[in-house]
Amino acid sequence: MSVGAYAIRILHVIRVRDINAPIPGTFTAATPNGIRPNAGGEINQFEGTGRYHQEQVFVGFNSRLNPQFSVSGSYVWSMSKNDTDGQGSGAFPMNSYDTSTEWGRGGNDVRHRFSVFGTYNNPKLWKLTFSPFVVASSAPPFNITTGIDSNLDRQYADRPSFAGATANCASPFIKCTRFGNFNLLPLPGETIIPRNYGKATGSFTANLRISRSFGFGDVHKASAATQKSAPGTPTAGGDKRGAGGPSARGPAIMAGGGGEMRGGPGGGGGMMGMGGGGGAASEKKYNLTVSLFFQNILNNVNYAAPIGNLSSPQFGQPQSVAGSFGGFGGGGGGSANAGNRRIYLNMRLNF
Repeated sequence: MSVGAYAIRILHVIRVRDINAPIPGTFTAATPNGIRPNAGGEINQFEGTGRYHQEQVFVGFNSRLNPQFSVSGSYVWSMSKNDTDGQGSGAFPMNSYDTSTEWGRGGNDVRHRFSVFGTYNNPKLWKLTFSPFVVASSAPPFNITTGIDSNLDRQYADRPSFAGATANCASPFIKCTRFGNFNLLPLPGETIIPRNYGKATGSFTANLRISRSFGFGDVHKASAATQKSAPGTPTAGGDKRGAGGPSARGPAIMAGGGGEMRGGPGGGGGMMGMGGGGGAASEKKYNLTVSLFFQNILNNVNYAAPIGNLSSPQFGQPQSVAGSFGGFGGGGGGSANAGNRRIYLNMRLNF
């Protein structure tokens, strides 16, 4: 078992400000569009004035319970805060002249992540190898905006104020939602909601790989003796291997070569992929591994963040799924956003 923790502090994170936005307080009957410092339109300035803080605690475990069964996994608690989400849609502040209200949850602030994967070799059940892999995470945040450009800076990053439990929900500028009641036209002195105030939905994905290896073709005795005496070849009592075949201890979860689930947790290659080994090793010239990979075997729907525009009739509704790997990256064979159940058949020949 391993336990660790770290804290990150980053200064000079990239943000974008319109340094020629209309000056607050200059909206009058004579100047309904406000007064800009310079004639003309927007002047977007990229600058390194943002901040980012993250604390994280992680626990990992890896255990071989018996010769047939091993299990590994991890749990991560994390908290991320910043005042800009970088150069994308979250780069512009609500008010280009005051960024003090931007400090809040980062767009990647997922508090809890859990993963567990294992391998079970069953010599009595047709010598099959079962490799389950489960990932789960709590909900990420999303930004709630009014959908109204109140400060006329041509950026729809304006956030509402809290309307309170007794607000008139029939008013066109009061939105009563499951996330709270909001005023689309905040009055001076009202509390503006924090950035990334909304809470999306968590994710859960279960995957399963079932495989078996078949060995055929006798290895020439002279060739086998040469292989056993070659440098780096395991000796008697060690981890015996066939001619290019998988380990006698069964397949590793971090299967290499041709694995499908690239870009999974930690960015490793081929975790729980379809192209790894499976079954017991054999002193055979050829080894054929046949496997079935069930992606999202429970067909659980993992939604992406919903629409945060309060003026949209689809506010609070997700428009896509989080991805085919429970929000941890796409799998092979089609769109990365196709998170429905999929079944892959894979065959691999080692010789």
